[in-house]
Amino acid sequence: MTADLSQHDSFDDSSASPTGLSSSEAARRLAEVGPNEVVESPEHPLRRTLRHFWSPVPWMLEVTIQLQLATSERLEAMMVAALLLINVGLAMAQEGRASATLALLRRRLAPRARVRRGGAWLDVAAAVLVPGDVVQLSLGGIVRADARLLSGSLTLDQSMPRGRLAGRPTPERWCAEARRWPRSPPPAPELLRPCR
Repeated sequence: MTADLSQHDSFDDSSASPTGLSSSEAARRLAEVGPNEVVESPEHPLRRTLRHFWSPVPWMLEVTIQLQLATSERLEAMMVAALLLINVGLAMAQEGRASATLALLRRRLAPRARVRRGGAWLDVAAAVLVPGDVVQLSLGGIVRADARLLSGSLTLDQSMPRGRLAGRPTPERWCAEARRWPRSPPPAPELLRPCR
């Protein structure tokens, strides 16, 4: 069962308002809920190193080393082991440079959002969006967080499969409806309704 709400009533759940949160309230909520981003857990260096020994080329070199040792050809086994270690070292160096480049790109291309704080529109990093923020969407924009559409309508392009939002051949126009759900919101396709 759902109950329709006015735009003003739809803010009761998050104690926000149409003028947006104050900077202090946004900072408090950010400390409470954390940043609006997916945090990648870094791979342990030992695991990252061992991963370079676990692929077909290193396996061949490892088998070669064992065969050389079994036939008492220690010098050849040491040369192959040196090649294996050089191979792993070069792979780790390349991976390190690629990771550093990706980290730089992520920082430079960090998503931004236009948010209303204290009655004024500000351009902020999407990572600092918190529940209750009023976010402005524009043509061609990407929704940077879970959001409730307060007014207007939007066209959703759901032609690319994304979880349960899959398989619509053309973009469709959807409209805002302030709704209250008894326990938790339904899955994403039920949050908006097609415009009538």
